[in-house]
Amino acid sequence: MKQHTIGNLFSEPTVDMTQPPTLAPRRHTPAPTIAPNRSVPEAAKPRITRQAREVLRLLESHERVSVQELAALAKQYNARIKELRDAGYVITNIHQNKATGESWYELRSRP
Repeated sequence: MKQHTIGNLFSEPTVDMTQPPTLAPRRHTPAPTIAPNRSVPEAAKPRITRQAREVLRLLESHERVSVQELAALAKQYNARIKELRDAGYVITNIHQNKATGESWYELRSRP
């Protein structure tokens, strides 16, 4: 019966293992240049709710607005103030009497 041999598995390597491997030079492909988009997408703009717009109208029409007036307009007036601040309005809180809790809000500047 004839034996078929695949070859000597333990033959001498064709690569010289005593020398460090030589690597082919890497080709550098620059990243594509994309022009920056200066406009802010609509989804990234702060959302101003109807109640926040009403709070803004009240702040614009008065020099100072009391917390009681804001609470009558919007129960979560702090959230509406935050919406306006996130949109770029500068609104400050002025505490007059900490014992009674009297305080007012002022609109200092617009975006």
